[in-house]
Order: sequence, then structure tokens, then C-alpha cells
Amino acid sequence: ACYLTPGRRVLIAGPTFGEYARASALYGAEPIRLNAYENREIPDVAPLLDAIHNLKPTLVWLCHPNNPTGHAWTASQLETVANACLRNDALLAIDAAYLEVSSVASEALPAGALTLWSLTKSFCIPGLRVGYATGPREVAAHLNRVAAPWQASGPSQEAALWARSDEGRSFLGRTVPELLATGQALRRKLQEVGYQTHSGVTPFFLIEVGDAAAFKDAAREHGFRVRNASSFGLPRHVRLAPQQEQANASLVAWMSRRRHG
Repeated sequence: ACYLTPGRRVLIAGPTFGEYARASALYGAEPIRLNAYENREIPDVAPLLDAIHNLKPTLVWLCHPNNPTGHAWTASQLETVANACLRNDALLAIDAAYLEVSSVASEALPAGALTLWSLTKSFCIPGLRVGYATGPREVAAHLNRVAAPWQASGPSQEAALWARSDEGRSFLGRTVPELLATGQALRRKLQEVGYQTHSGVTPFFLIEVGDAAAFKDAAREHGFRVRNASSFGLPRHVRLAPQQEQANASLVAWMSRRRHG
């Protein structure tokens, strides 16, 4: 609402969360998707820099770490992208929804970017629908002009303040390493039974299954819930996230039977 009008361009590093393109198109802007993550352990920044220079987008969307691939940009790459956006009069928006539950949470983010933080992932409170943004003062002033009144309830605000307290940080320090280790163990076990997985820095990961829609239906019939990645433009993949040990073992056993008959 503040930055986009019909005819403006929005550059989106993908395959990624589809709402960036949808929200941009609602304001008449042209979403342009750049394949930055598929089949790479670390995204290649050169095509993104070229696109910023040549396309002159008003807004550049980066999901860091990326959903659903789990890829992350390095701190130097992010700084380089932020400088390119500054030179080309573009706003860099970084979706950091999964950053706190990744192995790169301690790395610095560029000061000139608008960064979106979702507490729903790191603290498992999706029902509260609470998050916040950090960025330059002038960007915050623009956003506040169109912000809806009564954006968050009293309990949601209290939860957000607790999440940013010393107690909240201590919770992340205890739980995130265990979550990452569990995700890595699940990925290794699925590789051992013959599945191709994509490596990343998050507990969740992509896995190739052939027909993602059919796989999701079959998984649901056996009591498992997986994310069909077709909406991300990846119809042969599903996104998996670790659960408790017994549930993970049951999933591996079922997927092994499905693969080997």
C-alpha cells in the first residue's frame, strides 16, 4: 500500500512463499520471479544483482531462510543485495520468519532492509497472529501511515514482549539446537531409505516424492501431515518437518515401505 502502484515491478527470489507475489499483484505491481534456490546449497547472488540493476524493481523480496527450500544467504550476500537495492532505489524486504529456528540465526542482517519477524514459528503460537517489522525510521513512518488500528490483541502483545525477553531468548537457546538436530536425523534416515532431500539451515526440508499431491493424500490416510510444495512451484516435492522421535520413526518406516514395496 505504501510502495506499490500499477506498473511498478517487484522482484521475488524463488521458488518461495506465494503470498509475496499475490500481495504485490493486489496493488497492481508486476511480480517477477527469479529462480535463486533450486538445487543449490547456497543461493547465487549474481543473477539477483543483475535483475535489480536491469529491472529496477520498487520492492525486492527475500525469504531468509527460504521457505520451502531451507536455503539461507550469507551475511555478505545480504549486505551486497542491500547495497544494490539502495543504489537502484528499491526497498529490500527480508522475511525472517524462520531465522530464529535456523543454524544462521546469529548472523547479522543489513541495517537498511525492512525485516519481518514472525514469532509464530519460533514459539509455536500461530493462533495469536503476532509479529513485527524492523527497519529504517523513514520506512517505519511510511508503514505506520497505513497500519490498521487494533492490529494485535492484549494477549498477543504480552506474548510478543515475553518472546523478546531474556526468558524468551533462553527458551530459544534450549530448544532450537534440539530441533535442528532432530531435523538432520530425520533427513539422514530418509536418505538412507533412498529419498533425495534438499539440504538447508532449517529443521524443515524438501524431499522429492514424484507426485506431491498424491503423496500428501496417501500420507494423510496413514496419519501423517506433509506440505505439498506445488503452491511453491515444486509439484514433485513435499516439505517435511520433524516431530517427536516415535512419530519420525513411523514416518520413515511408512515412506520406506512406500518406496520399496
